Amino acid sequence: MTHYKPESNPSQETQTAFPSLLSHSSLHSLLYPLLLLLPTDKTGAVRSRWNVTGDLPCDVHLVTLRTMLEAPRPPSPADQDAPPSPPSHAPGPFTSLVLHRLGFDCGFKSPGLSCSTNGGKVRLSDLFPTVFGERVHQMSLSMLYEGVDMTKAYTLSLQPMEVYALQLARS
Repeated sequence: MTHYKPESNPSQETQTAFPSLLSHSSLHSLLYPLLLLLPTDKTGAVRSRWNVTGDLPCDVHLVTLRTMLEAPRPPSPADQDAPPSPPSHAPGPFTSLVLHRLGFDCGFKSPGLSCSTNGGKVRLSDLFPTVFGERVHQMSLSMLYEGVDMTKAYTLSLQPMEVYALQLARS
């Protein structure tokens, strides 16, 4: 909790704090409504392979879960004389996952929340048991630079007010 002195009356000291967990939850439900985009086959039937079973703690926000594009291939010597083809936007074998652990004020009660906090601990094997492979890379936020390699069973310990980027390989 930080203290500051207002400009109008320097002798008066007030307190500022982080929002409560309930206010974070309300804000995220308004700004980021849940959109379920389920994979389908060519006939339009939903594939039963998409299996997300775990829940994230209340203080962890899933910023994005996005399929990365396939890396462009350099032209082969045989293709030098051919006219240039349009760029391919095919899905690649990796998915980017960005998580943000919220900072919140514990002094406020959160009535109506059915989730709990666990100190920022997230295990990807509980969240995505069969969707992704065992290989996980910690990445920079731009997804250009690799960090630590880990397995999906590793328990991530997210610090408050920090953003983490991970690269998951599809199984």
